Amino acid sequence: RSPSNLKSTLVRQPGAVVGLPKTQRGWLQQPRSRLGCPRAEVQARESKPATSIDFDLNAFLIEKKKSVEKALDASVQSNCKETGKICDAMRYSLLAGGKRVRPALCIAACEMLGGTEEMCMPSAVALEMIHTMSLIHD
Repeated sequence: RSPSNLKSTLVRQPGAVVGLPKTQRGWLQQPRSRLGCPRAEVQARESKPATSIDFDLNAFLIEKKKSVEKALDASVQSNCKETGKICDAMRYSLLAGGKRVRPALCIAACEMLGGTEEMCMPSAVALEMIHTMSLIHD
């Protein structure tokens, strides 16, 4: 479009979405939270009194570390003699120790959104494998 044609199609109103026809602007102008929910719902949930939750991060990390290490060990199993040595090397690097913060954060995010540890364990293990690989190849 030429600049003169473009100028005539732009809408210059405070708070308006510029450049869209009125039929497409309406739903964009509704107040929404950052997650896309209508603000009225978010404000209603935020107005409830906050409750105090005792959370021990160290205990959480220790608990999740055990299950992550068990899943890591189970994920690197050799089914034939040809892959035995490489799987042993991978297991040695993966199970050499560490805090396992990345998989714990993955599990915490999944649980926070209503999932279970079992649902996200493959992703948590993959995160730890990628992290270990980045340390080895550094």
